[in-house]
Amino acid sequence: MTSQSFSPPPGLEDAVSTACGLLRGLGNGGRAELRRADVKKPYTSTLWRLMLQLPPECTRLEHEQPWGLLLGAMVQSREFSAESAEAAGPPLDLGEALFDADFSELRLTRLLRADEDAFPEHFRRMANILAHKSVRPKWWDVARLVFSTPESPEGTNERRRIARHYFAAEFRHNKKS
Repeated sequence: MTSQSFSPPPGLEDAVSTACGLLRGLGNGGRAELRRADVKKPYTSTLWRLMLQLPPECTRLEHEQPWGLLLGAMVQSREFSAESAEAAGPPLDLGEALFDADFSELRLTRLLRADEDAFPEHFRRMANILAHKSVRPKWWDVARLVFSTPESPEGTNERRRIARHYFAAEFRHNKKS
């Protein structure tokens, strides 16, 4: 990411909705290109083409790597696969989705505490697990995590919110048992 602290840009929620629509129309080659991109430098021709269709305030220079990470995670989801137009269920808050995907508490802690250098690798693992378990997160929640640096107040609050949702889902699960 960048060495400066930044927060999600205004209009990000609408941009994520637009990106969802664009990904549904993306061919296999474009999806593969995004999925295989280097997590620290996810710059591909497909990324640039998609970003050109998003609001300019959401695609500044410092947003390129977060978009690459986010779109790379999204294309792994069954929600955007060519062979399955059906989603894997209703979208869940990211913390709840992680719990439902059996994402371990240790992995959650590492993801939420990761610095800017380690975050892309932890994020990629998270995306792989969500896709493998066919759990559908709210992509807006995922975007807020990716687009806020851990040092920013928004980033700290977002990570705390994800943790609260994860442990609330665990509590509800244990209460049923």
